[in-house]
Amino acid sequence: MSRKLKSDTVPARPLKVALFAVLMACMLATVFVVSMPTVRAKTFTTVEGKMVWDLNTLQIIKALPANGNTVLWGTTTVYVTGDFAGTATDSWKETLISTGALNLWDVMVIPASLDGKSGTVKMLLEGRAAAPGSHWTGEWVILTATGDLAGLHGFGIWWTTEVGYDFSGEVRFVQI
Repeated sequence: MSRKLKSDTVPARPLKVALFAVLMACMLATVFVVSMPTVRAKTFTTVEGKMVWDLNTLQIIKALPANGNTVLWGTTTVYVTGDFAGTATDSWKETLISTGALNLWDVMVIPASLDGKSGTVKMLLEGRAAAPGSHWTGEWVILTATGDLAGLHGFGIWWTTEVGYDFSGEVRFVQI
């Protein structure tokens, strides 16, 4: 018959305290979830349009070499037409990769209108091209919106055409 050592037993009090702490955490989590505001969202609406970068306003702010690549930062004006319309102030970063490919990271601030509502929308666009002068493709997402467009959320794709860039995507208003 083996004899139990005092160190082999678990004291009952710390176990009760641990179980009580877990129970309290679960209760607090339940209260938190139940007290969260209800989110009301309309269904998504499809948007389509065209973006044209005004090359006359193009400014390269900085250009730096980086491991055989070149990184450019700049600004320009973009005219957005279609379901989602306005004139954007555009801040971008483009990486010219040593293989010839290009990557774009772009933040647009657009005083815009949509379905009779107006406000300002901040969008992030990311994209890529195999080489300078080749076909661009990318994605966009709405970061923030103000004015009558507050609560607007959305995402989509964009691609090059003969004149400018076309875009399509889905947007909806979310209210808390």
